[in-house]
Amino acid sequence: MDVRRCAQQLQAAIPVDCHLIDVGGGDGAVLDAILRMRPDVTATMLDLKDAVGKFLTPEIASRIEIHTRTSIDAYLTQGGAPAACILVSDVVHHVPSEARMAFLRDCIRLMQPGGTLIIKDVAPGHLVSVASVYADRYITGDRHVQLIAPVDLVRLMRGLGLNASEALLAPMERPNYAFAFRVADATPPRA
Repeated sequence: MDVRRCAQQLQAAIPVDCHLIDVGGGDGAVLDAILRMRPDVTATMLDLKDAVGKFLTPEIASRIEIHTRTSIDAYLTQGGAPAACILVSDVVHHVPSEARMAFLRDCIRLMQPGGTLIIKDVAPGHLVSVASVYADRYITGDRHVQLIAPVDLVRLMRGLGLNASEALLAPMERPNYAFAFRVADATPPRA
């Protein structure tokens, strides 16, 4: 995946002058690329691991607050504020399938009213997907890796009351995919 090209496509769904929360930010490569393109955006990075952000460049460091070993629940309990935009990049496939609904509900709790939840992940059924699963399982040791198809992610999110945008990533990015999710409009459409 070309991180800069992917970030260029994702950043279009981020509101102007917003603060975003990057859930499971890991090495920070996607967040770094987005912030380099969007000087109007600041960020908080949450991750359960100790060592995160190795690809964050010094020029954007003043615009990022990093919380290591911090769950969504702990962040909110400690007084962390919800944000206009939540970014979840290459995280869902690491969440065990039986825990995904709870994880996604927690991500929604991070959203300000009217906010956007951007989820980028990897679809199953491609040679690159198989290689990434093997790398996750046998190099990083994550035995819970299970890819989720875009249609299944959209269905899960719809069940949680969020609607998906059109795909954010161009077909050339496959098997990577991304959507911006927003709370479903409760107002019935006008005739």
